Amino acid sequence: GGISGAEAPSVGIDVRAPAQATLVANDHWGEEGHTLLTDGQSALTTAEAVAACTWAGCIESRLALDDDPLFESWEDGSFRLAAGSPMVDAGIDPSAYGLVVDRDIEGEPSPKDGDGDEVALWDIGPDER
Repeated sequence: GGISGAEAPSVGIDVRAPAQATLVANDHWGEEGHTLLTDGQSALTTAEAVAACTWAGCIESRLALDDDPLFESWEDGSFRLAAGSPMVDAGIDPSAYGLVVDRDIEGEPSPKDGDGDEVALWDIGPDER
């Protein structure tokens, strides 16, 4: 169900009071002019505006990217990062936020050395390259 096309609202993240959010290492890539985040008072349309953390409810916001993630085959429902993706090894260590992440969405070890530099770092997104 739902609506699509010109009728569909385009909001990536909706944070309304009393909600609060920490957004770290996210890719807000999409069609130009779409709302990436709304706090009920303003509509932010750039990754820079999201990263500025001036929106209501922002606890922390950094590493907000606006890059084509270079998925291998998103049309087929696969959001696996392709070689050369700017999301590979660009994430953060989730233990800094009290989280333990040792597997990706496919159950593979995380982090991995996704760019071949012999340093295992987290990718942005649920699937490690």
